[in-house]
Amino acid sequence: TEKGLEALRTGIRPPVEEKKKRLRIVGPRSQIPDLVYEPVNEQGVIFLFAKYHKELGIEYIEGIQQGFPDAFGRRKIGKTEYEPVDIEFEFKSLDFKNHQHDPSQCDIVVCWEHNWPQCPLEVIELKNALAKLLETSKKR
Repeated sequence: TEKGLEALRTGIRPPVEEKKKRLRIVGPRSQIPDLVYEPVNEQGVIFLFAKYHKELGIEYIEGIQQGFPDAFGRRKIGKTEYEPVDIEFEFKSLDFKNHQHDPSQCDIVVCWEHNWPQCPLEVIELKNALAKLLETSKKR
């Protein structure tokens, strides 16, 4: 870099530039253990699903990937039988449609907010599902 060349010529190190602190956007306070704020993006959805997948009916997560669908796993359907499920994570369910994903290549949309009533797939809306789970666990 130009600053590096100047330092070599003069023997004087350039001043270290201060890192600018990034603004961190958070959601409302969460009642979910281990998460201070509600998710504001897909990464929060992935975190919560990874933590609560068994309680949400997905026995195993076999893999998470960058391509569509985001994850694949197994749902228990009998005493010893499991069916494969392909899972797509979205912050809002309508994002599945907006991203032009093929519903025939996916089984479940896991989202924070379900805002697509016509969704042709099973939807796990974490906002409500986890509230019910936590309420049930409080009663025990």
